[in-house]
Amino acid sequence: GTLEKDLKRLKASQEAASKNGEKKGKIEKAKVERLESQLGDSKAALLASQNELKKLASDVEKAAADRDAAIADRVKADNRLEPLTKELEQARREMAEARAEASRVAEEASASDEAAAA
Repeated sequence: GTLEKDLKRLKASQEAASKNGEKKGKIEKAKVERLESQLGDSKAALLASQNELKKLASDVEKAAADRDAAIADRVKADNRLEPLTKELEQARREMAEARAEASRVAEEASASDEAAAA
């Protein structure tokens, strides 16, 4: 009797331990699966970030190239404008001199008209 009871108790204890082990195993397996899933999500997010970073770096390079091209265009335009500006200043000086000369000639003509009339 007692030996049978001890044996039954031992079997029940082993079954309980076995069930506990299975539960723990399932819990651990679920944890591993959850962590693997999180790792996969993290890897995907990292890859997306790296791709975005590459795109931004490319955009920055393009913007810098566009800026450099615009600066070069402005320098070319300034270089073309400089001789035109000098020509315009020269033409203004010549026009002012011509006006002064015309004014002087007109005054002389007017003076000689007055002298002739007098």
